[in-house]
Amino acid sequence: MTFALFGMDPWQFILAGIAVMVGLWWSLRRLEGQRRTRLHRFAAPETLGRLVYGQVPALRRPLNVLVLVGVFFLLLTLAGPQWGTDGSAPGRSSREILVLLDTSESMNAANPAPSRLDRAQRKITDLLLRYPADRFGLVAFSGGAALQCPLTTDHGYFKTILHAVDTDTLSEEGTDIESAFQEAVRLFAGESRRENEASRDERIVLLISDGEEVTGEAISVAGKLAASSHVMVLGIGDPDGAEVTLPQWMRRGKHAPKDVSPHWSRLDEENLSAIAVAGDGVYVRSTLGGDDLKVIARELAYLTGTSSDGMPGHRRVNRYRWPLIAALVLFGLEGFWLVVLPWITRRTLAEPGKEGVHDVV
Repeated sequence: MTFALFGMDPWQFILAGIAVMVGLWWSLRRLEGQRRTRLHRFAAPETLGRLVYGQVPALRRPLNVLVLVGVFFLLLTLAGPQWGTDGSAPGRSSREILVLLDTSESMNAANPAPSRLDRAQRKITDLLLRYPADRFGLVAFSGGAALQCPLTTDHGYFKTILHAVDTDTLSEEGTDIESAFQEAVRLFAGESRRENEASRDERIVLLISDGEEVTGEAISVAGKLAASSHVMVLGIGDPDGAEVTLPQWMRRGKHAPKDVSPHWSRLDEENLSAIAVAGDGVYVRSTLGGDDLKVIARELAYLTGTSSDGMPGHRRVNRYRWPLIAALVLFGLEGFWLVVLPWITRRTLAEPGKEGVHDVV
């Protein structure tokens, strides 16, 4: 049997539990003593049991026992006891999914609505929901690339960074996919130095772009990246294209583009497909439904990953329900004992020869 312990060291939890139990036992003894002292001011000990039912010490001791044992099972519930494995469901995987997100101005095009970038962010969020145990990282790129979020299982933090990214995140205009791949290579090299490197079958690079005006040697770099990860490409946009207008601030800059007139932005599937083939992956065009994510899920299913409990294909089952039920039953018995205690006291005092049983210490 193991314990989840919410990341706490087992011995720290055990020592903390012992401290809680000892402190609770001392507090209950002290409260019971104070209670008897107050009652003794009301009446002499030899007559108190007859005047106030339920004051027989021997009959009140089970109350403290029920509380102590109930708290013990409550602490055991918090520890998260785990035993046995669930063979019907796969274990939690530790795959790495590094998202390379295009943030160039063409991602503001309103096909699909409301914009390509907004649709890409929604698709990424759907992936987070599908794979809650995987590590996600984010690289934003346009004319350059920058790591926005390192690989992490903190999906709340990842989503905060994801939705803060827009087409103004990077100042360099263009669609330099090569720089995004180079950033991925640097990230993986850093993971290797920290001895946290995943194998190729536990890692995927997901490129999300419209592929317009790609610069650099993206195809050749994708081939090199395929040695350490699988490369998948999700195309965002429409081959028929949509009109894109550069923002006003880009027209006033010292290095403003020469052509600032509106232009037609199209999804370049040919270029993106070539990148996917070079990266030993697949290309899929984004759809309004979930067909594109089904393709990605099928590819991810081929990645092995590693079970969090070290047993691929199995996971330990958290049995917290049993100690929780035991704690609730014990607390319920304590309340029941308080209700029936006066009745038991009356019956005890009514029996012949039992007058001495109600003496109060």
